[in-house]
Amino acid sequence: MTLRKLAVGLLAFFAVPISLGAAPNPAWTRLFPPFRIAGNLYYVGSEDLASYLIVTPQGLILINSSYETNVPMIRKC
Repeated sequence: MTLRKLAVGLLAFFAVPISLGAAPNPAWTRLFPPFRIAGNLYYVGSEDLASYLIVTPQGLILINSSYETNVPMIRKC
């Protein structure tokens, strides 16, 4: 077996599990109702990906906005 055939075989072997694992979980983009955790700290994420909002007099701080597609959903909270 040539080195090229071995490399192609290994690439195919590892590409299948990676592509299967890359399927997005629907709960990652499904809105979970926001709630206060404590004081000025709020949970504002999706069902499975947490995002946290800290409310201060100077403005809002968002920690972990998760996916770019989730940002508009978080802003609506």
